[in-house]
Amino acid sequence: GLYKQADMYRKGHGVEKDVAKAYEIYRRLFEEQMESYRDGDGAKLADVELRMGYCYENGEGVEKDIAKAREFFELAREAITKRIRHNKQFGDEVVERNINQALERVNSYECEYN
Repeated sequence: GLYKQADMYRKGHGVEKDVAKAYEIYRRLFEEQMESYRDGDGAKLADVELRMGYCYENGEGVEKDIAKAREFFELAREAITKRIRHNKQFGDEVVERNINQALERVNSYECEYN
């Protein structure tokens, strides 16, 4: 639920928009979820990595970095694939679709610059 609170800050829904605060929450959650993931859990890792990717893609709370965004989106794809395979949850298809769309988007940026 904490990443949903960060979403509110990132988008300014119900609270004053504060992308720096949102990014900081995502960053802390990412660290916590990575530790859980290494221990065999990390149920929300894909969701947090997706949001970290959005922050880097759009320069929200952190300097814009498309390569870093792509890294997070690729990590998210790996985590959601594992989650679906081992413990499918309601809404996983939506998360997977959002990750795939994000990867298509950042990969298209690379094509624009080459």
